[in-house]
Amino acid sequence: MITLSEEEVGRLLVGRSVSISVGEPWDFDGPDGPNALRGEILALRENPEAPHNQEVLLAVTPFSVRTGHTVDRLVARARYKDEVGIVEHLARGQDAEANLSFSEQVPEGERDPRSTPKLIGGVRLAG
Repeated sequence: MITLSEEEVGRLLVGRSVSISVGEPWDFDGPDGPNALRGEILALRENPEAPHNQEVLLAVTPFSVRTGHTVDRLVARARYKDEVGIVEHLARGQDAEANLSFSEQVPEGERDPRSTPKLIGGVRLAG
């Protein structure tokens, strides 16, 4: 069995293309089609002691949200606590169910009070 360090896994994943299947909002219609986005892994924030706290920073095809802001970055975090984190799921070529936050791109005072600035969906390596 081959074991890779976090740094080696990071080098293998950063720069890789991803496909995102958006489940929420259910009527998401983005530039890559209904319920779909494409993107690239920009960075990983790993936490070996708490895999459910791992984050994957994604650059995505820009899309507009209800407030009129354009979003081109998402922070993906595991949707559910699991034995392995989102980074491991991606490294294994598996779908990673994720909360996809864009709160850093919409100032707090300008957010839609009826919703949280995030998408919910599945992320996987493209191709």
